[in-house]
Amino acid sequence: MGNCVIRLSRAKESLLVESAASLLQGGIGLLQAYRAATEMLRGTERTAALAIVSGLERGLAVTESVRGTLHRVDPMHLAMLRVVDETGEAATPMARADRYLRSSLEFRSRVLTASMYPAFVVFAALIGSVLLILVAVPAAASLVPTANGSIVPGFGLATGNGSAPRAARAVVITVVVLVVVLVLVVALSAVVVFARRTEPLRLRLARIRLALPVAGRLEMLTGLLAFAHALAGMLEAGIPFTGALRAAAGCPHNVAIRAGLSRAAGLMENGTSASAAVARALPRDDYLSRWFALCESGADLPGTIDGLATFLETRLAALIRRIAALVEPILVALAGAVVLTVVLTLVKPLFDLYAEVLP
Repeated sequence: MGNCVIRLSRAKESLLVESAASLLQGGIGLLQAYRAATEMLRGTERTAALAIVSGLERGLAVTESVRGTLHRVDPMHLAMLRVVDETGEAATPMARADRYLRSSLEFRSRVLTASMYPAFVVFAALIGSVLLILVAVPAAASLVPTANGSIVPGFGLATGNGSAPRAARAVVITVVVLVVVLVLVVALSAVVVFARRTEPLRLRLARIRLALPVAGRLEMLTGLLAFAHALAGMLEAGIPFTGALRAAAGCPHNVAIRAGLSRAAGLMENGTSASAAVARALPRDDYLSRWFALCESGADLPGTIDGLATFLETRLAALIRRIAALVEPILVALAGAVVLTVVLTLVKPLFDLYAEVLP
C-alpha cells in the first residue's frame, strides 16, 4: 500500500474506528483488534484495516500507520491515535474517537434530512416554473383566436405592433437568473478552493462563517464538541492539562476556532486562568469559560470536561431540531411564493390576450 492511497468517507472512517474500538473493549491489543476488524469489514474499510495492520506489523506507530494509509483523517481521530502512541493505552482513546465520530455523523445526517425535503420543493418549483414558461403558456396562447378568426401562432413571437411578448421576456429573465446563480456558485467554489491555500483568507472566511446567525452557531458548537471530546479523552489517558489543551485545540475543523483555542492555550501558559483565557480568545461563546470556571472551583477536571462534551451534544441536537422546525416551513413558503409569482406573471398576459380578442 502506498501512502495516502485510500479515501474513506466520514461514515466509513467511523465504521473503521467503531470496529477497532468495540474489539479493544474486550481486552485485546491494538494490532489484534485491527486484524479482527479486517474480518468484520468489507470494501475500502477492510482494505484500510489491512494496510494499518501491515504498518503495525512493520513496527510503525499507529498514527503513522493510519496517516500513511488514509488520504484524510479526522483531526479528532488523529488526536486520539497520538494519545495511543504516547500512553500505550488504546481502549479509552479509541472509544472516545468512536463516540465523537458517531455523534458527528448523526448530527450531519439530521441536518441533511432537515434540508433535503425543502430543497427538493424549491428545486421542483423552479423547474416547474421554467417548464410553465417554455411549454404551457405558449401552447395555451397559440389556441386563442384573434378578432378576425385566425389563430395566434405562438406566445413567444412578436406581436403585430412590434412589442416584445411578455412570455419571451420572462424566459430571458429566467435564463439570466439561472446563469447568474451558476456563475455565483462557481465563483464561490473558486474562492473556497483558493482560500484553502491562503491562510489569512481562509481564516477570514472561517470567521465570516462563524458570524452567520444560525449556521455560525452550528459550526461553533460542532467545533467545540470536537475540542471537548479530544480534551476529555486526553485527560482520561493521563496527559497533563496544558499539553492536552494545546493538542485538543487543533481538532475543530474551523480554523478560526482552532486559532482562538490555540490563543487561549498560550494565555494559560502565561499564567491566565482557564476561564479568563477562553473568554478572551472566544468572545462569542461562553460555554467553555463557564465549565472551566467550575474546574477552577474544585470540580473534577476529566469528569467536568466529559460533562461539557455531553452538554454540547445536547445543545447541538436542540439547535438542529430548531433549524429543522424553522427552515422547512420557510423554504416551502419561499417555493410557494416563487410559483405564485410566476403563475401570476404568466397568467395575466393570457387574460389580457383574451380581453383583446373576445367581445
